[in-house]
Amino acid sequence: MKKTLLTMLCGIALLNGYAQETFPRPNGGEYVFNPNKVSCVTESERISIQEILEKKKDLLKKTLKNIKKDNPLPPSFIWPVRQTEGFGYNSVWGISNYVDHSSSSDLIDFNCGNRTYDGHMGTDIYLWPFSWKMMDEEQAEVIAAEDGIIIFKDDGHFDQSCVMGGGSWNAIYLLHEDGSISWYGHMKSATLTSKDVGDSVEKGEFLGKVGSSGNSTGPHLHFEVYDAEGALIDPFTGNCNSLNTSSWWETQQGYTEPNVNAVLTHTAPPAFNDCPEIESANISTTFASGDTVYAAIYMRDQEPDTTINLRIRRPNGTLAGNWAFTFDTYYSSSYWYWLISPNMDGVWTWEAEYNGETVAQTFTVGTLGTNENSLSALSVYPNPTTGLVALEGSTNVSEVTITDALGKIIAIEKNPDGIKQADLSALAQGVYFLTMTAENNKSRTVKIVRQ
Repeated sequence: MKKTLLTMLCGIALLNGYAQETFPRPNGGEYVFNPNKVSCVTESERISIQEILEKKKDLLKKTLKNIKKDNPLPPSFIWPVRQTEGFGYNSVWGISNYVDHSSSSDLIDFNCGNRTYDGHMGTDIYLWPFSWKMMDEEQAEVIAAEDGIIIFKDDGHFDQSCVMGGGSWNAIYLLHEDGSISWYGHMKSATLTSKDVGDSVEKGEFLGKVGSSGNSTGPHLHFEVYDAEGALIDPFTGNCNSLNTSSWWETQQGYTEPNVNAVLTHTAPPAFNDCPEIESANISTTFASGDTVYAAIYMRDQEPDTTINLRIRRPNGTLAGNWAFTFDTYYSSSYWYWLISPNMDGVWTWEAEYNGETVAQTFTVGTLGTNENSLSALSVYPNPTTGLVALEGSTNVSEVTITDALGKIIAIEKNPDGIKQADLSALAQGVYFLTMTAENNKSRTVKIVRQ
């Protein structure tokens, strides 16, 4: 799979004692998923699937009779892709293609734009950033967009396809109470739900992991919908939707959803390798004194003439860098990074503010738990924990910050009178970092395992 990557030169920003208003222009650029518009399903494959589904409906007639309601409403779909618990991205997806509404070779999506390709009959939701790494580590999952019955499932097929002709896909098909059917294609092999044909699933229930099986150029979900008569439906409503007049979404999102998917730090530039090689992400949240830190942002639906505000905070909370970067064009997904040289040991914070939302990540410079002081004698227990962690000792802890394994800030508590415990009970199982700061701005970071 080829990606479009625009790269520019930049210098190293030295964080040496004052807030900097201008930083060098970053490295990075656009990432294009499926640039060659490879078709997800051939016409012969689609016909074969539809024939199988009709036969399955006949076999399930008795079951359908028991659940059928009078005047059933069309589905009210929720978004079918979500992040797996235990990972800390701000978001894990982007949209490459909508349904094509043109009967000719022209490209017209529901919003009268061209975010589609000729004959495309579904919505393609791809993983971003680092889609192959996400697939390998099963960081994103497919869920039922509406209550339904599994009418057919197909698993066990090769799931690292990069081109047309990738064979059959791993997929689940749900039959809804109004007779409509939703398709969930390209899933990762051997990750599909253990439920079988005829079993019911609830809206939001796990169906499998996102993969790249079948005709696919990378990990994504192909979501396709048909009504009870077998007519294609585009769940999005818009001026150019010629298939249905109303939205089939519980809450229809915008045509574009500008967002910061991730704020990360790296030991070296991220590299997007040729499909299906896992990307060289080089993600790290710990650096030795004197190391160069690659501070990166990963955008979805980057809008032109919009500005992202970026900040680097020292361990004592003061600003080491504070600057803005204005985007000059639209990209469905993009990445940008700056090279910085922190000059102080301790826990730093890298922040990006876009469209009113701030996404932050902490990273440690020097030995984890630097600043030798009475914090080192503080007892932090139990560890592992199922919830509450006690902070016991003579030191007055005035601030506690909890971050996940990727460095994303989960929670911050401040109390000048002292903090005696931290509550992780609402967090998913996994590894977290608890940073305790004393009144003298010295800090200590402890790895906590949430069981």
